[in-house]
Amino acid sequence: MSDEIITLSKIHDIYFEEKENKELINLPKNIYEMFRNYLDLKEKQNKNSDNTYRKLELEQTKRVIENIYHIREKKIINMALYSYNSGEDVNYDVLSDLEKDFFDKQIRLLKKYKKVILENQKDSDNDVDLFKKPKSHKAIRVKFVRDVPAFKFESETFGPFVKGEAMEIPDKLAEKLNNMRMISYD
Repeated sequence: MSDEIITLSKIHDIYFEEKENKELINLPKNIYEMFRNYLDLKEKQNKNSDNTYRKLELEQTKRVIENIYHIREKKIINMALYSYNSGEDVNYDVLSDLEKDFFDKQIRLLKKYKKVILENQKDSDNDVDLFKKPKSHKAIRVKFVRDVPAFKFESETFGPFVKGEAMEIPDKLAEKLNNMRMISYD
């Protein structure tokens, strides 16, 4: 099929076959490129068209391709989990290059979090110790004296806030916002 041109009928056939099989079906290594080329062609054909049917067909085709992707994604994640836990090799022949990369990243992720969670080691990428207790802050009730857009404070996102809104926030944040005259203590 890799030398063939993809058609709407073939896209639907792929979807139904992928959906019905527990294992990944063998697709051309460039299937996602073929999908993209098909959609690009159809979008060009529809660009100046008022044909509602063709536009709906294109949107439906996009959803079918997205569904194919999600079905394969789930199977690849399950395949990685099975391979990681069993130690068995998998059939790489059914994966595109992008999917092989995704599979390998899932395996690395599983290994990394096993070390962090079960072996109580720090995550060297993020220097995170999951067993370390988070910092606790005393919460203080405040009232916003002006509109405040969303912002980050100690890796957490707060806001946006509307003038007059009252809520509890960490004491250190309250101190900072009070110094900036954005709140009053409720």
